[in-house]
Amino acid sequence: MIATAFVWQERIPTMTASQDMSALRLSAELRNKRELAQRTQKQVAHAMDWSASKVIRIEAGAVGISTTDLRALLAYYQIEDEKQTEELVELARVVRANRSSHNRNVDAERGFSRPD
Repeated sequence: MIATAFVWQERIPTMTASQDMSALRLSAELRNKRELAQRTQKQVAHAMDWSASKVIRIEAGAVGISTTDLRALLAYYQIEDEKQTEELVELARVVRANRSSHNRNVDAERGFSRPD
């Protein structure tokens, strides 16, 4: 008997360049704020009661961040500029909306549906 292997590849839609740019900008801004606050990822994780991997994933843009977590994080970094905070909160909302839209598109192509 001869064993054969094959790789099943599925076409998964990718996010648009503008969607990717929003996520990259948010992650870069958060990493920059952490560095300006002179905090390590481990210190942030401990202070926020998160895992270190959550901080790493947020800064890498692999996952989004809730507006509640973002506000708490910015307070920890001692960001007191309300305009700057609101700009980052709005950017986080855009990233979350883009990801939700992307995930719905992927599910639709796979034949799944999600409640809105």
